[in-house]
Amino acid sequence: MEKFRGLFRKSPTPDGTGEHFYTVHLRYARRPPRKPGEAQDASNEPLTSQEISSLLELISIMVTHEKETSRLLFVQEEQFKQLSLEIKQQNWAQTVTSITSFATAIIAAVVAISVAVMTLKQGDGRKRRGIGNLHEEVMFD
Repeated sequence: MEKFRGLFRKSPTPDGTGEHFYTVHLRYARRPPRKPGEAQDASNEPLTSQEISSLLELISIMVTHEKETSRLLFVQEEQFKQLSLEIKQQNWAQTVTSITSFATAIIAAVVAISVAVMTLKQGDGRKRRGIGNLHEEVMFD
């Protein structure tokens, strides 16, 4: 009843066993005001059928709202789990793509450097034998 403070009022002092009394707010609101130091009126008139009907309708509406809220919360939690899973999968795919691109770039750089070194070595060999100049003369004649 502590969780439903909108419906129940907790007594300020516990009984002999340490338990608190709870009163429906509607019933508490119907009590006549007490003067300071005056004992609480022990006579509690029963609620009218109209008051009971209104109270039950209020409880019914609150239960409906609580069910709807818990259903929406469940749906939101499921959507969050699904979204979280999708994000993890996308992150993994992007990580794999990045690593693959990086490895491809390194391989391409190594191949380019190897080709350049081999070309320079071949060019040095041609010039030593006089082949490099001959090739240039043939192309421009």
